[in-house]
Amino acid sequence: MAVRRPIVFDTPDFVEQLQVPQDAGTPTGNMTAGGGLAAAFDGDVENYNAGAQRNATSGNIGKDFGSGVTKTITGVIVKMLGNASVDGGAGTETMTLTVERSDNGTDFTTIFTESSISVAAGAVITRRDGFTNTAAARFARISISHSGGAETHVSELEFYEEVVSPRTDSSGFFRELTDAELLEWQTAMIDHYAANPTSTLSVVSNSGTISPTMTDTRLQAGAAKTGSDGFVASFPNSSQTDDVTTVTVNFDKVSGAFDTSNTGTADTGYNYPLFFSGEGNSGSIQPMNLQDLVDSLIEPTIDLMVAATESDTTAGTFTIDTNSSKTGYTEVSGSGTAIFVDTRADTSAFTASGIPETLDQSTNVNSYYLHRRNAGSTVPSTKLLFLDNEYADPTNTKDFDIRQYSIAEATTLLGTWLQVYAAEVAGYKITYSITTDGSGGNARGSSMVDTKLNSSVFSTTLQNVDDYRAQEFPAGSPATINTYTLRVTKA
Repeated sequence: MAVRRPIVFDTPDFVEQLQVPQDAGTPTGNMTAGGGLAAAFDGDVENYNAGAQRNATSGNIGKDFGSGVTKTITGVIVKMLGNASVDGGAGTETMTLTVERSDNGTDFTTIFTESSISVAAGAVITRRDGFTNTAAARFARISISHSGGAETHVSELEFYEEVVSPRTDSSGFFRELTDAELLEWQTAMIDHYAANPTSTLSVVSNSGTISPTMTDTRLQAGAAKTGSDGFVASFPNSSQTDDVTTVTVNFDKVSGAFDTSNTGTADTGYNYPLFFSGEGNSGSIQPMNLQDLVDSLIEPTIDLMVAATESDTTAGTFTIDTNSSKTGYTEVSGSGTAIFVDTRADTSAFTASGIPETLDQSTNVNSYYLHRRNAGSTVPSTKLLFLDNEYADPTNTKDFDIRQYSIAEATTLLGTWLQVYAAEVAGYKITYSITTDGSGGNARGSSMVDTKLNSSVFSTTLQNVDDYRAQEFPAGSPATINTYTLRVTKA
């Protein structure tokens, strides 16, 4: 079995680093001396005492871009005074530069830091890579500390942000689907299948085709003995009353069927998804044939559908639940008809004073309902490719052109073949059974449990001076008699 991974033509967006306009937002920080904070964003390189300044060996300056406005800062340019270094002197100093972001202007996260930067008069420090932990944020700032005199100066500060722009040309490259993209396509195929499942279960009145005869059992009281039976002077003993007996109710309400009316698009030799013949993104580009399609997409998708854990990739398959309504599912009977009901004798209904009690007095413990998981609405983020000679030149049968399927075209092609194989092809059919021994594949939903009380109690009452009564009632603890489980497999 050769597993092929479909390929796509990728046109990645442009990721550019652009300068944030100097007039964007409001200057912030503690470098308010000299020319003040605004001087660092006016586009001019000032001389001593005219830029942003703080009279200490450290300072910070940045921007509040405004409520609802964020920037992903990935670079800065810091310009010193035209005639002085970071401390306002003419000598070369050593500086530490830190760039930070914040959502609230109080709690800052470091996205860049560098120490031992040599800074001379008129220096321009450009740092537009090496940033980590970047994210869109309302506030950005630099913090500076140095080893010089007790002044800190910045003439001009420029922030740079990462901007993603859609590609407008046709340049790009071919690559295989990622795991996540492949799962998107498999889920879209499953959604197509789930809109019209081809391996189905239904609720019938009796004689189901996939369920064994499931039996619900419960105890009922034995027949009472009373004065009219000759007990006018003493109570009947337990050997003289009837024992409790078992009531059995049969359930056989689930039938299965395969819809074989679908027809997949025939393989013309070039109209199925393309793949690379080599490992990874290498080798020649070739179209899949039907067996490739089955091995690479259909069978792995069916495997997802028959998994034990229910999810978006089990849409169109069936499960059991103790509720007649289940979010994301459709109750199959349409009328809240349970496919199995576990009942037990209602011990609270049997009283000595009520002798002779009705023999069969029960209560429902659990009802079980058949549900089908609804289709989702997955739209893949990629477009698969195929060869189309008609599109290129209908007069030249050897002139093939690579085209993208529309999402609908590819979903229909793949989803229809999924419907065919899930219902018609041995080894791939989605097959259900109800078993008691763990066979039949993966369990789906709640197991249906038949329970029955495990004991009895002998009760007596004197109705009149010549009417001695006794009866045996169900009692004890519930014991599991049988467990029936809906199972699904590929067969």
